[in-house]
Amino acid sequence: MEPVDPRVHIDHVVLRVSDVSRSVGFYGELLGLDLLREGADGATLAAPGGDHPLVVLRPSSMPGTAPKEATGLFHTALLWPTLGGLGEVFSRLLDARYPLSGASDHAVSEALYLDDPDGNGVELYHDRPRETWPAGGPGERVGMVTRPLDLNAILDAADGSDAHDVEIGHVHLQVADLPAALRFWVDCLGFELMQHFGSEAAFVSAGGYHHHVGLNTWHSKGAPPGAPELPGLDTVAIGYPDKDTLGDAMRRLDGAERQPAGVRVMPVLA
Repeated sequence: MEPVDPRVHIDHVVLRVSDVSRSVGFYGELLGLDLLREGADGATLAAPGGDHPLVVLRPSSMPGTAPKEATGLFHTALLWPTLGGLGEVFSRLLDARYPLSGASDHAVSEALYLDDPDGNGVELYHDRPRETWPAGGPGERVGMVTRPLDLNAILDAADGSDAHDVEIGHVHLQVADLPAALRFWVDCLGFELMQHFGSEAAFVSAGGYHHHVGLNTWHSKGAPPGAPELPGLDTVAIGYPDKDTLGDAMRRLDGAERQPAGVRVMPVLA
C-alpha cells in the first residue's frame, strides 16, 4: 500500500455533548476558540480570527457522560503553535480552577490533559522542533516517552497570546482490537506506523509527524462502542489537499470498515 499523501491531517472533529451552550463556554471562553455559529442543531468553533471549523458540537439525544470503558474517543488534541500560547491557556485553566487529568513531557511535545464537561477527553499541547524528536526503536519512526512535565515552566511561558493558528493536531481513539485498527489506518488508509507500544497502543501519521491518530486498548479491549445517544466523538474528518487525494481516500475506503472505533471517519477536501 502506497503511503498516504504527507499533507493529510486531521481537519476537524464532531462531538456529541449534552449541553451545547455549556460546551461552547468550555471550548470557547476557556480554551480560547472562536464561536462561528450556534443554533438549535449545535455549534461550530474555530481558531480566533479563522473561519475553518475545528470543533463541531452536536446535542446528544440523552444526557450523561462519555463512557470510559468503550471504544470511541480517548482525546481530541488541540495543537498550540507556540509554548507561550499553551502557557496562556494553562493560566486560564488555573484561574478557573478547572481540573487537569494529567500532564506529560513526551519528548516530541509537552501536553496537558483534561476532560470537557461531558467527559470527552481533551489534550492541549505544543510540539518541540521536529529535528529534536528522539529516534524510535527497531521498526519505529520516532521515540515518544511519558515523563513528568515542568508545569511551572509552561506557566512561566504564558505571553498573553490567544489561540490564533490552533489546530487539531491529532485524535486518540480507544479501540477494541489493535491489529484490526491498524489494518484500517495503515493497510487501508495508508497512514504510517510511527510507534508501537506492545499489544496495547500504536501511533500512526502522514508525512512523518509523530502521530495524527493514536490507538489504544487500555480501557476498551474487546469492548463495544459507546452508546450513540450519549456524549462522545461522532466524526473524525480527515483533510485531503486536493480532489485527487480525496478521491484516492474514498477508493481506499470503498468496502472497508469505516467505524473501527464506533466513530465515523470522513475524508474531506481541506
